[in-house]
Amino acid sequence: MELKKLLTQEGITIDVGEGDFAIPQFDFDPCSLAAYPSDFWTRLESKRCCEDDESSTSIDLIDVDAFNNEFLYTILESTSASPEFFEIILCFFQRNKPVEEAFSSAPFFKRGTETIELAYAFKYAAQKNVDDERDPWSLRQTGIYQSYNLRTKQSTFICLHPSKESPFQSRLRQHLKSPDECSRIRAHPLLLHNILFASYFPIWRDYMAYYENRILTLSNTAMAQHIEEPLAVNHRTLMTARYIENRFLPLRSIFPSSNQIFETIRHANNCLAKAQVLQEDQSSNMGYLLKNYARQLEAYVQHTLFLQSRAARTAQTLTDTLSFKNSRYTLDLTMSSLDDSSTVRVITVMTMIYLPPTFAATVLGMNTFFEMEGKSKIGMSRQFWIWVVVAVPLTAITVFYWWIKTRRSLSRRHHGLPHAV
Repeated sequence: MELKKLLTQEGITIDVGEGDFAIPQFDFDPCSLAAYPSDFWTRLESKRCCEDDESSTSIDLIDVDAFNNEFLYTILESTSASPEFFEIILCFFQRNKPVEEAFSSAPFFKRGTETIELAYAFKYAAQKNVDDERDPWSLRQTGIYQSYNLRTKQSTFICLHPSKESPFQSRLRQHLKSPDECSRIRAHPLLLHNILFASYFPIWRDYMAYYENRILTLSNTAMAQHIEEPLAVNHRTLMTARYIENRFLPLRSIFPSSNQIFETIRHANNCLAKAQVLQEDQSSNMGYLLKNYARQLEAYVQHTLFLQSRAARTAQTLTDTLSFKNSRYTLDLTMSSLDDSSTVRVITVMTMIYLPPTFAATVLGMNTFFEMEGKSKIGMSRQFWIWVVVAVPLTAITVFYWWIKTRRSLSRRHHGLPHAV
């Protein structure tokens, strides 16, 4: 049996055999976004979107244990998927850093003579399986491809999950085990998309509530600070606030992309209604559902802008608090310097008062230049000229040097030049 037929039967397992695998050849399509599919395949291999270390791959209707290049090509060839689906596959590759965290590939839609195709990568928030005290949340994505055959009225789905046991996959398996749910999904080809949206879309509120709680804690701590007391915030607190602010940045790109996905599914819903695949009430209910998702998404967008603004204000408050504390410390140093300057000025004044008498007493006490003649007369030595010759020129040189330096400093300050020491 062909692979395409096997994929429509639940519980059937197929194996891709061992052997060398050559790079597939794709036809040039001038009316496609992926006009040169071989280029996409080369990028897919370079990014290691698929693992090549598995020689065989077993699958059933909803589960893939291993996903290698050979199996991917077999699936695309058997389902006649358009090469634009490569753009969705390229969103899944091995990465060590959160690159392309905000990037969401544009949803793809194509209406052919017998088929309707759509594909997109839906991003959502998820809690990590491992304990992370710093941040328990991560941003993940699920890739969806659907091809609906208008002639046979059958759908082919390809779902790409970030983990093997994702909530969407588990819920889809439960629905497929119920005959009633299977009938509902077959009756409306687009109901499967709502299983994905309902599994992940409401989690955005928990994601934002977690970071709002953290930013409120930081904000209350910053507002309750007393500058005179030791601060309970530091540079690490400021970095935490900036980190939380950055966690909201990708949402400003992810949410508009989600809105484009809703618009694409709404367009597919209208096409199925015009082709009389869906009844009027089925098409109308799906339209209302997508409008409600769009309204809820708008509420998320507004809340994201509010939280990002609050995080930015909290970070600015922390910055101002730390800056003011540093300024206060600098002011204390300045006041201490002023006190020291006042003390030096007092000492200088006192020195000026006591220096002349001290100088006079010192000079008059020099036996070399003055001698007492009797009890009431002072005699001047003939060597007194030595003191005059040494003291007067030395004083004149000192005063002249001070005068030159003062004039030069005033001149440089007048012309805006830096002060020279």
